[in-house]
Amino acid sequence: MPYPVLTTNLLTASCVQWERDNPAMKYGDHVYSLKRYGPSHTEIRDRFAAYYQAFSSSF
Repeated sequence: MPYPVLTTNLLTASCVQWERDNPAMKYGDHVYSLKRYGPSHTEIRDRFAAYYQAFSSSF
């Protein structure tokens, strides 16, 4: 068997260990902005108009 069968206890322990090894901000803060990547708010709204229309009740 190439992969171990993960029991509930083993799976839980693995998840807990992963969370300990990978805390939030482990590699610093990530800051994203539209200005940095180019598209304006209007361009994004235009490109995703169909999405916004389909899911407008979610916004």
